Amino acid sequence: MTAAWTYLYLPVFFELFPAGVYAYPMAHVKTDQEHASHGSSQWKVISLMKGTLPLALALFSFSGSLLAAESLCQQKEQDIRHEIDMAQKNNNPRRVNGLERALTEVRASCTDKKLEAAHLERINTQKQKVAEREDELKQERQDGNDKEKIAKREQKLEEARQELKKLQAEPY
Repeated sequence: MTAAWTYLYLPVFFELFPAGVYAYPMAHVKTDQEHASHGSSQWKVISLMKGTLPLALALFSFSGSLLAAESLCQQKEQDIRHEIDMAQKNNNPRRVNGLERALTEVRASCTDKKLEAAHLERINTQKQKVAEREDELKQERQDGNDKEKIAKREQKLEEARQELKKLQAEPY
């Protein structure tokens, strides 16, 4: 084995370790001859120490679950900080001041339960609005009024439905 092959270079996912390529000493890697002596010459397999792959997979999946465990309040705080950055880039001091007040409020009194309750309330309110728009459209059709009025009611109903879908897709 030459000096250039003293290490096996492994690309590693950024969730598991910091992004990059890691060297693994070749002393721990079985050669093709060692595999042939164990009856596995059919496959050219580089096997690392036993247990390394399951450990790596476990750590990889655990790191993903930690990222998903970010609370709704943390997400909201991050979104507000992003909006502040955008307002500063657009030279909008009034918006920056308002967003900074909102950020202070989120940091002071935000809980995931409060956010979830408020989100469900907005969704329920929007569902009621969709139901009202459906009733209005039904009434217009029964009255046989102008097609223009019916089209206007259909448009309002579609807008209410789109708003409901948007709310349901948001995390908070």
